[in-house]
This record gives sequence, C-alpha cells and structure tokens, in this order.
Amino acid sequence: LQMRAHDQGVVQLESDRIFLSEETARAGSALPGAQGILTYLVTSMGHGEKLTPYFFGVAGSVPDGMGDDEIVINRWAANELGADIGDTVTLKYAVLQASNEFTEASRAFTVHSIREMADLETDRELMPVFPGLSDVESCAEWDVGMPMDEELLNDESNEAYWDEYRQTPKAFVTLAAGQAMWQNRFGGLTSVRYVDTEATADELKTSLRDEMDPTLLGLFFIPVGEQAAMAVSGAMDFGGLFLGMSFFLIVAALLLTGMLFVFGVQQRASQLGTLQALGYPTKTVRRLILGEGFIIALVGVAGGALLGTFYTRALIYGLGQYWQGAVANAAILYHAETTTLLLGAVITLVCAMAAMWWVLRGLFKRTTRDLLTMNFSQDDTSGPTKTNGVVARVLPGVCALLAFTIVGSSFVIEMGNAAPAFFGAGALLLLSGVLFFRLAIVRLQRNRSPESFAVGTLAVLNLSRRPGRSLAVVSLLACGCFLVFAVSSMQEDMVAHADDRASGTGGFALLADATFPLLEDPAGEIDDGSVTTTAIKVRDGDDASCLNLNQAQTPRLLGVNVAEMADRGAFVSEGDDETWALLNTELPDGVIPALVGDANTALWTLKKKTGVDKGDVLIYIDEAGNEVPIKLVGQLPMRLSVFQGSLLISQDVFTRLFPSEDGHRMFLIDAPGDRTSDVIATFGRRFDRFGLDTIPAVDRVLEFYAVESTYLAMFLVLGGLGLAIGSIGMAVVVLRNLFERRGELAMLQALGFSRGPVYRALFSEYGTLMLAGLAIGGVAAIVSMIPALMSANTDVAFGTQARLAVLVVMTCAACMGMAILAGFRKDDADALRDE
Repeated sequence: LQMRAHDQGVVQLESDRIFLSEETARAGSALPGAQGILTYLVTSMGHGEKLTPYFFGVAGSVPDGMGDDEIVINRWAANELGADIGDTVTLKYAVLQASNEFTEASRAFTVHSIREMADLETDRELMPVFPGLSDVESCAEWDVGMPMDEELLNDESNEAYWDEYRQTPKAFVTLAAGQAMWQNRFGGLTSVRYVDTEATADELKTSLRDEMDPTLLGLFFIPVGEQAAMAVSGAMDFGGLFLGMSFFLIVAALLLTGMLFVFGVQQRASQLGTLQALGYPTKTVRRLILGEGFIIALVGVAGGALLGTFYTRALIYGLGQYWQGAVANAAILYHAETTTLLLGAVITLVCAMAAMWWVLRGLFKRTTRDLLTMNFSQDDTSGPTKTNGVVARVLPGVCALLAFTIVGSSFVIEMGNAAPAFFGAGALLLLSGVLFFRLAIVRLQRNRSPESFAVGTLAVLNLSRRPGRSLAVVSLLACGCFLVFAVSSMQEDMVAHADDRASGTGGFALLADATFPLLEDPAGEIDDGSVTTTAIKVRDGDDASCLNLNQAQTPRLLGVNVAEMADRGAFVSEGDDETWALLNTELPDGVIPALVGDANTALWTLKKKTGVDKGDVLIYIDEAGNEVPIKLVGQLPMRLSVFQGSLLISQDVFTRLFPSEDGHRMFLIDAPGDRTSDVIATFGRRFDRFGLDTIPAVDRVLEFYAVESTYLAMFLVLGGLGLAIGSIGMAVVVLRNLFERRGELAMLQALGFSRGPVYRALFSEYGTLMLAGLAIGGVAAIVSMIPALMSANTDVAFGTQARLAVLVVMTCAACMGMAILAGFRKDDADALRDE
C-alpha cells in the first residue's frame, strides 16, 4: 500500500495489486475526508449509432446529489458521441466470472453533466497504474489479461485520444452504480481519496495503520508446534488393525495349542490315573501337568517374542527399501519398548495356559478307573452330547442373526468406520458356523446306525467318533480361510473400470497439475476439439491422503464447477443427482458445504464424520484472515479417487474465499485413448513454464492404491499363516486318528478291502471336515465384508476370488492327502494282533 500526495491537496491510498482488499478499503474509508474510488476499463460507451471504445470509467468523485442512473462524461466523449445533458448513453463492460471467464454486460445512464478536459488533470494523474496499459505508447499494445476486440482497439479516434489524454477517464458514475457493475472478487475499490485534508500522507499512514486489523489482511500467527503435535498425536496407527486381523490367527493358534496339548496328555492318561490311584489329589496332578505346559509355553513365548521382533524388523526394512510408496517415501525406523514386548509375552502366556487348562477340564472329569483303562482308539462319545440343551440349539441362530443385523444396518446407517462391523460380523458368523456344525455332529451321534454301508455314509458317520477333534479342525480351517478371503476381497483392479464415470478417475483419461495457475484452457492447444478439460482451483493445505501418515488438520481445498461435474456424472453412480448438489446446500451461520475426496480420506486420515446434519466442521482462514467453518456434508462414494486427501467446495465459494487464486492448477482431461500421448507431449511443451505435469488419471489412483495394496499384502501374510495353522492342525488330527485306528484299518485290509475304497473313505471323511471349515470361513468372510464394500462402491474381483478359492482347496487337500498317505500303513500286522 502507498499514500500518494497530489499538488491540489489530494492524498490517495492505492495498492500495487490495483484493487484494495476488503479490510484495506474498510479502514481507508473510515478516515476523515475519505472518498472511495473504483476505476474500471469499460468496453464502450454508445449514444445512438455512435460509440467510443475502451476507456477508463470512474465510480465516485461525482457531484453531490447525482443519482445512480446518471453519468458524467468528459467533453471529448460528448463531442465524439454527439451527446448532451439529458441524453441517454449505454456502457458496455466485461464482468469477471468465478471461472476466470468474462461475460459482457451493459447499462444505460442519463447524462448528468459534462466535464471539461482541463478539469480532469487531477483525475488523470491519480489513475491507478495498470500493468500492460499505463506503460505502453499505443492502444494496439494494450495487454490487460481480458479479451479485447482488435478492431475497436485500433480505432483511430481512440488512438488520438490516447496520444493526447492517455488514461484520462471519459465517464464518471456514482460509487454504488460502479460497484454494482464492476466489483469482483479482487475488491470493490481501487483507491481511497482524501480531498481537502489537512493531514499529510505520513499522518494518514499512521492513522490507517492504527485503524487496520492485521489478522483481516491475512497476517496472523500460526502455532506450528501445536499443529505438528496434533498431527502426530492423530497419526495413522495400524496397530489396532493388525491386532484385529491377527485376532482370528490368535484363535487358530490357541486351538492348535490346546489340541496338541490334549493329545500329549491323552497319551499319558494311565500315568495320571496311577498318580490319582496312589493318593495324589486331582488338583495336584492338574498342577503338575499345567506346570509342564507352563515351561513349554514359556519357551515358546520367549521364542515367539524374539521372532516377532525379527518379523517386524523385516516389515520395516521392506517398507523402507522396497515399499516406500506405502509410507510416502518417509524414513521409517524400527522402535520397540520393553513394556510392549513384556505385555505381549504375558498376554500370550496367559492365553496359552488358559487353552491348556480348558482342555484339561474334560479329561479330569473322568474317574481314576477311566484314566487307567482309557483306550483312545475307541469312540469318544463325550463332548457335544453332554451340553446338548436349549442354549446349544438356539445359540448358533442367535449369533447368525446378530451378524446379519450388523451387516443389514450398514444399508440403513451411514458407515463411519466399517472395521467394527467387519470384525464383529466375522467373529459372530465364524462362531455360528462352528456351532451349527457341532449340532450336525450331535445329530450324527444320536443315530450311529448307518442306513447303508456306502463309503460316503460311513465317512460322514466317522466324523462323530471324535467330535472335539472334528470341531477343532473345522474351527482352525475356518479362521485361516476367513482371513485369506476377507483380505483378498479388499483387493481391487483399479485399471479395469478406470474409464467409467463412477470410478476413482471420474472417467477422465488424464490429470494435469500445475505449479502456477493457468488463466487459459490448455485444451485450446489441440486443434481438432477432441480434447476437453474440467478446470479446478486449488488452495494448498495439509496432505490428507494415505501418503501422509500424520493426521491432516486443514486438507487441501479444491474449487470445482458443480454444474459441470453433475452434467458429466463424474465420480458418482449413474442417476446420482444428490452428491454434487450437496455443494449447493445452504447452511446457517455462513458454514460452507464440502465433499471429502473419497471414502478412505474420511475414514482413515481425517477420521471425521460426514453428513448434512452430523458432519464435522473444519475451520479454515480465508484470504482476508476470517475464520471460515467448512462442514463435511458428504463424500465421493468410491474408496479411492484422484481427489484423495482433498476437500471439494463450489468454485463460486472458493473464488469468494480466495480471490487471489485467479487461475486453475488442476485439470481433468477427456481425451480419446489414441490421443493421450500426444496430449501429454503437447501440454508439456506449451505449459512447461507453469510446471504443468500431465499423467494418466488412473496412475494417480494407482499411486494411492500402492499404499493400500502393501498393507493388504501384509494382512494376506497373516491370512496365510492362519491357513497354514489350519492345515497343520488338520494334518495332525489325521495322523493322530489314523494312528489310533491302525487296528481298524488293518482289519479292513485283512477282510479283503483293497486300499482304494479305504483311501476314498478316509478322503471323504476328512474332506468333509476340510470343506466344512473352508465353507464356514469363506461365507463368514464374504458376508462380513459387505459393509466395507457397500460403503465405498467397491468392485470385488470375483475372478481372483474364484482362483484363490481353488488354490486354497487344492492346498488343504494336498496337506490332507499327504497326511493320509503318511498315516495309512500297508499290512500293519502289529496293529492287527491287538485288534
């Protein structure tokens, strides 16, 4: 800002940005003797058939009592137009729109008076300095950044006026009339004049400085330390997610621990019976066995904690060296706390001991005589039949009902975070499936007499001989299968539907980002008109995408043309007319509606609620230093989009808040597939000085998806471990059962059964267990993933799922087959002697 003094006792406040900011205009107009002035380049002034083109009009500095529909013109213009007092003249002028385009408007005025040219010397000298206009010698050289008619610009009479009078204004209107025509986002005044003032320019500077509020000029303090602390405190924490995904793996591991422990104890049942027969109390014998188990568990826990640190170090190393895109190329280091390791070890030890204690309960309910004479090759009729009450029959259905209620609620209630629904529904469905299988075993136990001696019938009946083992195998496989299918269902093919309007690219072929704003449409460089662009204004802020692990406080703002986006149907499902309309919602108290760039931004990085009624509000500072509340009224429906990490507001609102963001820095480009390379090259050559970088839009989505796919790969490793535990558990059970049934199998061979039918019977028996476990886990994964998939319009890759299902079945069948081949001995004479 500067105060310019004139010889005629006039001091003028002006700015090198031409227009005065809102706060500057307010403070300047509050000083004594102030007179607001708005100067504008008018396209033409006409009277009848005559007109004079391109001149400066001034709003303000008019006679007292002059009406808003009246105008003062100078003598030269009056002579040129043949206009006199009382005549009507028409002004035509260009109006700057929010999109940086100019539209032509006009307004008629009645000539109030005519000023002589000699009386305009002061007005001429106090005209603002317009770059590209004030410093040129000819009208033909004017370059003010707005469209101009070359024919009118080269008008001979206008050229003569410029040579003699330069910037002398030709017309004067009231300030109210001028602001109604020419005020724009940059301001409503170009200067403030102090006429007949006794104050000097320096005194006016001091008065102005005292009157102005620096915060309303955009000069304010930012607590960067506090903001950084808030960002770090809300940083992305994958610990809970990893723990949740590991929950099913932990359950499978405990099941395997308990099953292996009970196998060992069963082998020593006669020892336990002997100790009780010699007078040792049951509690003492139990403590003896649990003490042995404690030592084994302690060794396992110590080894697991050590291996866990190495496993974590390996993941951190991979993130730092090979998967840097998952952490936005940030330096990521391994850090462990002793208390964390100890806590994890203690929890693991307690869980292992609890599993051992649980399986010992049933064994020590037997009498001493039972323990001394127990033959584990015989049928085990204990277990499910003892608890076959009303609760056992009702509980599976209740669990299933609760799970489907959670899933169904996702269609009614907007899902803020789909993780609780996923884990809750998944756990309930797994439990329900296992309990339903348990009821089936109970029914088999009730009717052990086969209706036929077909291989399949006998195989199914054999499942009820060891109900506890059968349930353990099914549970192990179900947990592992659940993890594998749940994680794999989250994976998407981002390229497959990239050209759809409802996808994360909006159906646009290319995306262009510029360092400096462009005032022109880059598509104009393509002559054939096959390329169109959607321009977006950008206000930099915190990166709220998945590439930033810290929590963003004020995400980047994007100003979009709502009508254009809605007409294109971009980033929304077909027929969705409501999403983009949310940006035109009128909210009370000056609150601005905004859309979150995609579902992942709202869920993971911002951690905010969305909705017209319940959406969270973020506070921004506009260009004038005012606090602006921006409410998250909704989000784009897809999980990932090119707008990830940004908030979208209406372009008109954006322009009002940030008038200095005069151009566009982001462009979504529609182009034929065979022209994309040419467009990228052309834009690169033409707009390189603006830092314009043009890439395929799908590449931006893939850049974000690289983060998600990395973590999904880690979770898939957990699922693989769970499936490995289930396969190992199944193999152990198969080997154990075949060892206990050696006599039975030897008898079958002695009676003339060939090995083929026996193999088929064993494969049918254990294959039923395998398929039951995989089916329970698979169905639970599919159903529990519905809330997450429905909340973000995710397309599941069903082909990948089918191939994965085949691979899982083949892997489990191979493990089962190898266990059967290893456990089924040919011509086992020793086992036959004991039969």
